[in-house]
Amino acid sequence: MMSRLAPVLPALALAILLTSCTGGSSQPASDPVDPPRDSSIPDDGTPQPDSSSHPDTSAQPDSSTQPDTSALPDAAKPDVPAIPDASQDSDDATKTQQLSLVFVHGFEGSDARRAVAQDDLKDVEAYVLDAIGARAAAYEAKRGVKLLIQSRRVNLYTDLQDQLLSPSLDSEGDGTGIATANHWREQLAAKIQQAYPNGERNLVLVGHSTGGRVSVEVAANVGDNSGPESHDWGLQDRIAGVVTAHGAIDALDSPAYDFTGPTSFHFGCALVNEVGICDYLSYISGTAAADSLALQGRALMLTSQADCGLSAWTGASDQTLPTAAMGSPHAWGMTLVPANGKTLVPAHGYLYGEFCHSDLTDSGSPRHQSAVAALGEQVLDWLFVAAPRVANPDSPDKFIETSELPAGTPSPSYPVLADCGPAALDLGVPEVVGVCLHPGLLDGDDHAVDSEGLMVTDGADCGGSFVWKHSHQGEEHAARLWYKSYSVPAGGGLLSALN
Repeated sequence: MMSRLAPVLPALALAILLTSCTGGSSQPASDPVDPPRDSSIPDDGTPQPDSSSHPDTSAQPDSSTQPDTSALPDAAKPDVPAIPDASQDSDDATKTQQLSLVFVHGFEGSDARRAVAQDDLKDVEAYVLDAIGARAAAYEAKRGVKLLIQSRRVNLYTDLQDQLLSPSLDSEGDGTGIATANHWREQLAAKIQQAYPNGERNLVLVGHSTGGRVSVEVAANVGDNSGPESHDWGLQDRIAGVVTAHGAIDALDSPAYDFTGPTSFHFGCALVNEVGICDYLSYISGTAAADSLALQGRALMLTSQADCGLSAWTGASDQTLPTAAMGSPHAWGMTLVPANGKTLVPAHGYLYGEFCHSDLTDSGSPRHQSAVAALGEQVLDWLFVAAPRVANPDSPDKFIETSELPAGTPSPSYPVLADCGPAALDLGVPEVVGVCLHPGLLDGDDHAVDSEGLMVTDGADCGGSFVWKHSHQGEEHAARLWYKSYSVPAGGGLLSALN
């Protein structure tokens, strides 16, 4: 018999999980970069432009002409050619390049937390600014440019005078999510304009949770519940890229995600939170926006799954969000996760570690420092080493299903047709994941295909091919296979593709 507590467990989980904790962090050591602060809270009470310059580049650059790809999986390490030492060109030697970072928090459930929401990612910002110096020095030496690095943390729960919004950002429930979605987007656009009022370019947004969702929507010019380019937020030509961490990318009131208990996500959410945020997270999907950026090589979606105790979801999650909702089909990376029907499906995005949703923002978590470091390194790798883009034109959400085959019998060779695109390089062999199917009365025995049974071959222009076989002696099985191939900018990281 179902416990009488079962109907309220999802609400209790959401009450705990949708609010994250913040903690202290040290100041970044990248002198002369200004200490990180929310641009909407200037010392004298008025908005001011940033006066920071590039970080200390006194460290010796790496003498290697190949980017360090140690953070990438073996099958995804690019063979990036030597980057010319542009410092030998006197015309390029004085060129400057901007990098303007914006750290965007997620949902907060109380006014006390909302008042300091800009601090949610302060430790992540501090890590990035502290570690960026050596990479910036190597990049400057190789490309003959001077990087001008600035960073801001914004608070979407306050107005431009740092006063809490009333009514709140999350309060306007309309049954569709459009009102709250547009309110989040308006706030982010306004706070970016305030933080960088002088037309600064090469904005890179780093967003956690709902902050990741709204970042891709503003960067892709999404309005209402429409697709990309449906509203001009006035920033598209200034935003170079978006990093989402534990991003609430997809709409959560979906049969694709199994909410704990007999209630829907929206019902459970609205029991303990303002209805507007529940409408937004339940009914509005940021998948199209995220895909539009990913197809341009302008999005890095970082996912996670971990055993974090009481969860709002069955299956793979970070406790607060399903892993499969944290990315879009054209994101770099795939991780197989349990799905309805007792099978597995790919969660799109790069699995950056086994972390809970609040580990990035809760300084009291034992995993906080590890999560911050893991995220910080992924951000830096994406900027300086490799910014992968899906190169096969067909949808990565589609799959190939083989015929049933005896053990040891290889499938046909399946081609991966791709196009690296202009000024881009092949990242290596395609990424292939799959499920060995065990249908019938014993449904539920589906399992990930063994790596030994997949033979993946690299091909020309980011293409390739793959063959599958299984090892269940005396049995015949089919497989369901998903694949992606990737290109990277000729210079490796995102910055190399920017002016």
